[in-house]
Amino acid sequence: MGEIADPSDSQWTRGQRVMALMGGMGRSFNGSYAEYVLLPVHHVFAVTSSLPWNALAAIPETYFTAWGSLFESLQLTPDDTLLIRGATCALGYASIQLAKALGCRVIATTHKKEKLPLLQEADQAIVDSSRLEGSLPMVTKALELVGPQTLYDTMRCTAHGGIVCNTGVLCLLRTENKVIQIS
Repeated sequence: MGEIADPSDSQWTRGQRVMALMGGMGRSFNGSYAEYVLLPVHHVFAVTSSLPWNALAAIPETYFTAWGSLFESLQLTPDDTLLIRGATCALGYASIQLAKALGCRVIATTHKKEKLPLLQEADQAIVDSSRLEGSLPMVTKALELVGPQTLYDTMRCTAHGGIVCNTGVLCLLRTENKVIQIS
């Protein structure tokens, strides 16, 4: 997120608000978390928003990750029933919105009952007890955001020929009667 300091030979103008997707920044070439970066023009997108920088900064990578998980990895189609495990994180919210826009049936989980209202865009919201197998209809696609603790159970909730994408690790620790989320 930032403003164009030097447009060089691009179509951008000095001071124009832009965002960039990582796309190798910090790995394939220098840049990412720096005050100034030199980016390939195809990584940069214009921004027209009244959101403050700190709110706006959360959007590109979250939605790009959701898009990749849903459409590149899961090959999501309107006919799918999608289980999003750990849906009360930013990636979960973005995934619900994209899947619903496509026309999918979405089943979303959270580990806290008080967070169920946050999943109102999903067709079904469930409090996750770490074991869902047998408690919901078989799904054709599953986006696993909790991680290794629930991955096996998520696979058991997926119909034969379905696809599971393990994108995140929202590690949940259970200690006596408390659940501690580490993210």
